[in-house]
Amino acid sequence: MENLREAQLIMLDMLKVIDDICRDQNIKYWLDAGTLLGAIRHKGFIPWDDDLDIAMERSDYNKFIEIIKSYKNDRYQFKCKELDENYEHFYAKLTDKENYLVEYKGFENDGIFVDIYPFDFYDRETRFYDKVFAQLFSQKKLGMKIFKKYRSGNYNKLYDLIRLFRLAILQLMPLNLVYRWLYRKDATSKKYLGYNLNSGSSERFKTETIFPLKQQNFEDMACYTPNNSHDYLTTFYGSYFELPPEKYRISHAYKIILKKKTS
Repeated sequence: MENLREAQLIMLDMLKVIDDICRDQNIKYWLDAGTLLGAIRHKGFIPWDDDLDIAMERSDYNKFIEIIKSYKNDRYQFKCKELDENYEHFYAKLTDKENYLVEYKGFENDGIFVDIYPFDFYDRETRFYDKVFAQLFSQKKLGMKIFKKYRSGNYNKLYDLIRLFRLAILQLMPLNLVYRWLYRKDATSKKYLGYNLNSGSSERFKTETIFPLKQQNFEDMACYTPNNSHDYLTTFYGSYFELPPEKYRISHAYKIILKKKTS
């Protein structure tokens, strides 16, 4: 994809901003998902990847949110629910005000970004209804993307309208209310760490798989990674060193628009 490598370098610069804040404030973060896979398998970005993911344990995430409330930068902007009640995600983002990923034809998102996920402690491994809730939240999020496609005029009428109908049903379900009731108790054993199910993922990892953190080269910088990246990535991807077939080596974005490149 045109401009992909330049977009990756912009995200790398954004990661350095986050890394500086975390090291200065003694906040622990680690490379997550495909970004961690890129660090281990490619020593940097997966060549066709167009996003960057990191994670933090909830207490560090909360500390990080308090710090970024006063963060000022002419080019980059942090976004989260604590800064904007209309913000749609349950995790934070650092976004680039100058450059954009076009997810669907005719629609620009909030800019090239880095996702920052909070991880919560759990007493048990993922259960069946954890997966169900994660799937429901994921489908609701997907439905919003389909709605944006629908507004842009770039959609398969019958297929996407069926999915819009499913979204309408999900909107009527009190997912957040039921979710808060089922997960109202804090974990006591802290055996596992994993995503808030609102993120759409139910993956959980043994705490010792993540902590203590290690450091790993990612492009031209040293970043924090889980203590056992092999177990972490195996949970996510299985045989993660095997490259996917070429037809799946594609970026998520429809187009990348660069108005201001890295210096």
